[in-house]
Amino acid sequence: MDKKKERLEIFDYSSGEARKLLEIFKKMYFADYVRKKKKAKELEKKAAEDEDIKEELENMKYWRHWVLWGIENSIVFFQAIPGTKLNEFILRNPTTVDLELITGFCATYRLDFLEVPRVDFKKENNIF
Repeated sequence: MDKKKERLEIFDYSSGEARKLLEIFKKMYFADYVRKKKKAKELEKKAAEDEDIKEELENMKYWRHWVLWGIENSIVFFQAIPGTKLNEFILRNPTTVDLELITGFCATYRLDFLEVPRVDFKKENNIF
């Protein structure tokens, strides 16, 4: 077996570990959702005067829907091969934008997987 395959571990969505990761992603998403909702309220006041702000508000609503759809649709998780962009950047710097890009990519190309590294989320990202 080649070394790449040796380092790749499949997580079945129904397994406890995959469900735990899914819950972590949801918490990351909703924490940012609350911040964006607050920002959206501020922008709504200015939107009456500025078309660009109206467009930004519409984009925020669209992205929130897309991310939630991607998270909720029984994604099968794969462990990322160390050194990939996902491993080095996305989960070390979690933001909704990163999560949107991943889930959006999966949704667009009808992929049923998401690569995630095994990391101690509390230690690595200070989420909780």
